[in-house]
Amino acid sequence: MRPPKSVTLENVRDARRKTLRERNSAGRAITAQDIVDAVCVVPGRNGRALKTTSPDRCERSSSAEASDEPNHPPSSDAEADQYTGTPTPAKRTRRATTGPGTYITLPDRLVMGDPRPRAEDLVGIIADELRCGPSGQSGKNHTVQLSHVADRADREMVRRMEIVWGLSGKPDQRLHLDQSSNMIFLCVEIHTPFDRGLCLILPTRRDLAILHMALQNKTLPGRRRKLRRNEQGYIHYEDVFERLQDRKYRLIPLSNWSEETGIQHVTRRRDGTVKFELYTPPFLQGPKGKERSTLPLFTLRCSPYFAAWKAYCTLDEAEPDVTWPDCFDEDVKLVRRIGALIKDSSNVNANVFAPTDSH
Repeated sequence: MRPPKSVTLENVRDARRKTLRERNSAGRAITAQDIVDAVCVVPGRNGRALKTTSPDRCERSSSAEASDEPNHPPSSDAEADQYTGTPTPAKRTRRATTGPGTYITLPDRLVMGDPRPRAEDLVGIIADELRCGPSGQSGKNHTVQLSHVADRADREMVRRMEIVWGLSGKPDQRLHLDQSSNMIFLCVEIHTPFDRGLCLILPTRRDLAILHMALQNKTLPGRRRKLRRNEQGYIHYEDVFERLQDRKYRLIPLSNWSEETGIQHVTRRRDGTVKFELYTPPFLQGPKGKERSTLPLFTLRCSPYFAAWKAYCTLDEAEPDVTWPDCFDEDVKLVRRIGALIKDSSNVNANVFAPTDSH
């Protein structure tokens, strides 16, 4: 039996720059990032933001000379040369020290030792407390998790998103999918179905209509202040929807949701008492043809851009027999139109920006 191949410092660095683990052919993947080129925004003195380059974790490690971890084969149909040995697991990243005017960007994506922030690190930024938005469940029992809204994507898809998001593609105008506008708190009972395409988290129909207009017409009627735009004419996404503002969302279980699984909603009243409500499938009430959802609206601070794109991907990859409640037909139509505008390669040139490893 051959001894496992050790992972050298060079292997670890190469892993950060070259590793690409494809999830499927729809443009969703996990990409290792170039930590050297990554820029994090942290608050400086007097509340001013400072841009700091994240130091290479290899250089900080006292045991970076070698590792006895064996190489692992690719976990998908990606090319074998896109993988290297698993790096030595890193130490936990330091607590985020961001304020309301900054965002967390974590560009170092590894197969193992993923240094994403803990849910507690984003309390006060993406939510006032560690609580699941859709269910109201408290994080006290450690069942509330930090979740991406839109899944990570490959470079080409991120480039396309950058353009449609109204970004220029310059070093300080890159789209990072680990920013706080793409993060929410979900309890595990909703996080798992959400990731597996069993439900949607949608902005209100009004916000979907605003988003559709911003992408299709590249205008926002009624806005008086000057809007930031990129060379392609797209409005900066934070001028369409202000960053980290409370917005209403709704949870829409699809027809592939288990008919034996309800959703418990928790409400903490002002007097300190707690109200528990159990909602059961199909989560609808009212006469046939006039049904409406029984699930309450809830508040999140994520951007409708990410929520709409995630919903589009979920619907696009769903089995043909998967359906949604009739009362959300108009919402789904808007989501499909928005997704098509983002995905359609005839609208934008995904190669307009120079190649980079910063995503």
